[in-house]
Amino acid sequence: MSRLGMMLGVYTSGISGANINPAVTFTNCIFRKQSWYKFPIYAVAQIAGAFCAAGVVYGNYKSAIDIFEGGQGVRTVPGLSDTATAGIFATYPQDFVSRTTEVFNEFIAAAILMFCIYMLQDKKNMGAGKLLPLALFFVVFGIGACFGWQTSFAINMARDFGPRLFTSCVGYGSDVWTAGDYYFWIPMVVSFLGCLFGGFLYDAFLYTGESPLNEPWFGLKRLTRLNRKEEYYCRCKCPVCSCISGIAKKIRTILPFRISHSSPRVSNVFVSTSLSPQHLFSRSPPRLAQGV
Repeated sequence: MSRLGMMLGVYTSGISGANINPAVTFTNCIFRKQSWYKFPIYAVAQIAGAFCAAGVVYGNYKSAIDIFEGGQGVRTVPGLSDTATAGIFATYPQDFVSRTTEVFNEFIAAAILMFCIYMLQDKKNMGAGKLLPLALFFVVFGIGACFGWQTSFAINMARDFGPRLFTSCVGYGSDVWTAGDYYFWIPMVVSFLGCLFGGFLYDAFLYTGESPLNEPWFGLKRLTRLNRKEEYYCRCKCPVCSCISGIAKKIRTILPFRISHSSPRVSNVFVSTSLSPQHLFSRSPPRLAQGV
């Protein structure tokens, strides 16, 4: 049912842009230049929303929980009782799962989620268009089917922390924090790391739009010949010299004075070219410039 809730949340997100996951919001602030001041606002709203949703579910099923747990007011968490109901609200790992597996399971699941979100949103792909929420439903459904058994796959800090906080207030006590050898911090931290890694992978290898990884002086795009509009080369065209010439060009733009173009040593070493299609596919060397 959490997949259905996620899909409906995306369908009703015309104003905010489907910010229902703090890790996804944080990743968008880094790779999609979303305003940083919105991150804490969204994060608080996401956790508060999950907290309230847990309250609605608990209020609706309180009588059933009393009967299943074995008495009114009896509340237990997985690992301490065979009739535990805390797993309805937050995620708890299986008893046999090691700490390394817990971290890796959540990391991979969150990375796949973020990678698929960017893949479906990229206009240069086939895309999902107005069916994006439905496509994300199947993505999260697949992640749950593949990674859900061992840790219940949180992949969303708000979805785990908000309900966990609520259950600690309605009788489940501190066991919700100590269960699974203090497992609660893994969905909180690892979901961010996984989403960051997934966003990095997509932008580094597939995305050609506006991203820090595609900035000429920060990322990797300057190393890709087809993505450069204007670049400086030495005659040997080796990557090291290309990088050095790029740094020299950057220094020129920030110096308070202009470097003279009269030095023959400079004009004979560096050449400049505008990478038009003719230059890209021509075997002739670039035209020599008069200087840097």
